[in-house]
Amino acid sequence: MLALHILTPELTLLGEIADCKSLRLQRRFREVGDFEMTLPLAHPMQERLARDLILCPVGAPQKAMLIEEITRDEGTDSVSVRGYTLSGLLRRRICVPPDGGSGSFGYDRIISDAESVMRHYVENNVIAPESSARVMDCVALEAENGHRGRESVAWSARFEQLDELLAAVGAYCDAGYALIPDFARGKLVFTYLPGRDRTGTDGSCVIFGAHMGNVSGTTSAQSAKQMRNAAIVGGAGEDENRLFLSVCPGGESGLARRELFVDAGSRDDPKELEQEGAHRLAEKGLSETIRASVIDTPSCRYGVHWDLGDLVTVVAQDAQMRARITQVQESHEAGRAPALEVVFGEPAGGIERIVKERTRLAVR
Repeated sequence: MLALHILTPELTLLGEIADCKSLRLQRRFREVGDFEMTLPLAHPMQERLARDLILCPVGAPQKAMLIEEITRDEGTDSVSVRGYTLSGLLRRRICVPPDGGSGSFGYDRIISDAESVMRHYVENNVIAPESSARVMDCVALEAENGHRGRESVAWSARFEQLDELLAAVGAYCDAGYALIPDFARGKLVFTYLPGRDRTGTDGSCVIFGAHMGNVSGTTSAQSAKQMRNAAIVGGAGEDENRLFLSVCPGGESGLARRELFVDAGSRDDPKELEQEGAHRLAEKGLSETIRASVIDTPSCRYGVHWDLGDLVTVVAQDAQMRARITQVQESHEAGRAPALEVVFGEPAGGIERIVKERTRLAVR
């Protein structure tokens, strides 16, 4: 069972929980995860639990959780604690555009690399917003901007929820983010997560499959219900004088073409309209995932050889794929070994199908 430190948002230690009944932790690469923990009502630490405190697995600050709900039930003699992964704090902010005549038509706009774009919106809405009432003193940016990820990303924001905007940037740029406690700084540090490539041949290659002994119970799913591959983007102007641009990165036509309309009414730059269309299409790709129960083995250990956000090779049924690990659910129960449920898929361009055969694949 995981040992958990109880912390304030300023990372002051209040206590430790070493023996909860159960803990389910759902981690997500680009979105806010969630958790649920159960304690006996007589547990000595349960009275110290309160909303907005942090539960941090000892030695694993990247898994820190924020308490949002506590239920004490005398009938079942238990305490249920629910909340989000620490990035859930960013759900408390919307992206407020700057005041004044900036020439941005009421939008907060930026063109930069993926990491800088994410940092920009966290800076403007959490760390140094125009209104001091919006500041979260406990949050900080990483000390250095590595300017990582996709280059020349054009983005605009106007009252979107901050966590949803960051997820959209991540989907477009194939990246993630997290708030991670930094005990030396006493801050919750916003961290850009590019994800690691574990598909190479340099010894760090990670392969999941029944034949490797590290996967069981796989389920493959593919859905095109929400898929769109062509956008008609409406820019500045009115009626017959309005600027429209067709964006179709794959050049689909006929039955294969699936269209949506994107309203970008404040923009008159065709390049910006093209990028806005690409952003929206990135959110509407083919949904292709593999869900699996993953078994920790000496050569494929969770948190050592692979983790959330890694790009790995998955062999399931009739296909071998390169896929991003986008969700990991940990289930811990007293007296039982931890269980891992993993979702593989999908990178920004969709899961790349490398090999498709009707026979079992031999992977060297």
